[in-house]
Amino acid sequence: MEPKLENVSSSPPCSYRTSEVCLKEELQQDIQKFKNEIGMLQIDIRDLEKKKVQLQKEINEEKKRHQSNETAVLENVYAVAAAAAAGLIQQRESGKTENHLFPVGKKEHSDG
Repeated sequence: MEPKLENVSSSPPCSYRTSEVCLKEELQQDIQKFKNEIGMLQIDIRDLEKKKVQLQKEINEEKKRHQSNETAVLENVYAVAAAAAAGLIQQRESGKTENHLFPVGKKEHSDG
């Protein structure tokens, strides 16, 4: 007695058709299934590409923000250095610098 093989495909049993016709039908179904999967993957790829573009824009904006912050800090450092070089920052007796910018010079006594 020969064991019966179960039909594992989703198509109806092919007992009335030749095995070649059944195979062609199964192949066509597989091809269609793979085409559908390819279509879904292409949609996923497009979505990921859109997200990638958006993330790249956000990265560029963030880089610009950091760059402008760095530029502002450097400008402040250069301004303080230039002021110090010009003698505009007065030192306290403790050695700490004041936040006020004015020329360091002889104190004038007012007659008032």
